[in-house]
Amino acid sequence: MISSLRLVYVVSKWNQETETFIRREVAAALDSGCDVQVVSLRSPGRPDGIVDESSISVLVPTLGAFARRIAPAVVSRPSAVLGGLWRILRLGRPGTWLPHLRAWGAAIAVRGSIEPAHIVLAHFAWLSATAADNIAQQNGLPYAVFPHAHDIYERRCRDRYLGDRLRRASAVFVESETIAEDVRSSFGVDPTVMRMGVPDEYCVRITDDLSPDPTKVVSVGALRPKKGHDLLIRAVAELDQVSLDIVGEGAERQKLERLVLQLGATDRVRFRGHVDQWTITELLDHAAVFCLASRVTESGDRDGVPNVLIEAMARGVPVIATKVSGIPDLLADGRGSVVAEGDVPGLRNAIAEALADPSDARERAQSALEHVRENYTTTSNWVRMASVLRDRIG
Repeated sequence: MISSLRLVYVVSKWNQETETFIRREVAAALDSGCDVQVVSLRSPGRPDGIVDESSISVLVPTLGAFARRIAPAVVSRPSAVLGGLWRILRLGRPGTWLPHLRAWGAAIAVRGSIEPAHIVLAHFAWLSATAADNIAQQNGLPYAVFPHAHDIYERRCRDRYLGDRLRRASAVFVESETIAEDVRSSFGVDPTVMRMGVPDEYCVRITDDLSPDPTKVVSVGALRPKKGHDLLIRAVAELDQVSLDIVGEGAERQKLERLVLQLGATDRVRFRGHVDQWTITELLDHAAVFCLASRVTESGDRDGVPNVLIEAMARGVPVIATKVSGIPDLLADGRGSVVAEGDVPGLRNAIAEALADPSDARERAQSALEHVRENYTTTSNWVRMASVLRDRIG
């Protein structure tokens, strides 16, 4: 049995603002004594302190490195390099060939810089999985993949090449039993359900000293259609004296701002933009309710188990969300309120009930907090994930 894992993490962008769950997982791996190297397909973002950057090396593929290494790669491992190219062309769709070919090229670009490792691990089964599969093949390593709801359900991603990459993986992880069942039925792969999570110290004990704003609703998520911010804005606009803070940035901001103006709620709805993790924590600690109105878009894109719901639960905030993907699994047994997707009156009523009966909402929040403490901490989750990885490597 391998005592100390050596991992190559492949991500679309290291230090991506919306992917704190990946960095928390890496931090847990480092704390357990693992060696970690990161391949970032795009230039990394600004460090946020979750991971000690001096403890890892980050590789960013470049066109120059690809040009220098393509010929030696073909000569030394022709079946791995050309086989990866052939799978993209044979199993993928012409409309997605180009991005996958770039990910294939990224694997070649970093080939000579990959340190000795036990396994390659990709979060998301889109381009990072393409790069991880090819890095693994070219370096004689197994690879694992953690697809998220976007990869599994969005129509652009669902092709024969996705199924091939999932079936070729030594381990496949998913966020919930609902998603696991869909992966089994759609791709013939039996994944391991692996929770996302928060650090142990993030979980707080609910006490009478907490004094949240009794009218404050908070939501966190990129300003994109699948987050359903427009639905939440409409629900809050129908509740007098209730205010809403929305954290996140994205292409829908101007559209959402026009909606707030149209509904006459400019004095009660505030867009906070991108903020750091500490500011999010402070907002959660002062919120009476956390609400996420996720929906399924026309392309099939949707949330899986949004990590921000787990964060809100860990901070003792009553949670309201919609019946999408793995969210009902997270909030089952009274740990939160679940309303139908797209149901504005349902959102409005759930918010009103939580604000009108804070003692009942607090009781549910306590149950949710204990559930997170027992099942959704990064330390306990990493122990389970590392055990699976060691088993598959062996």
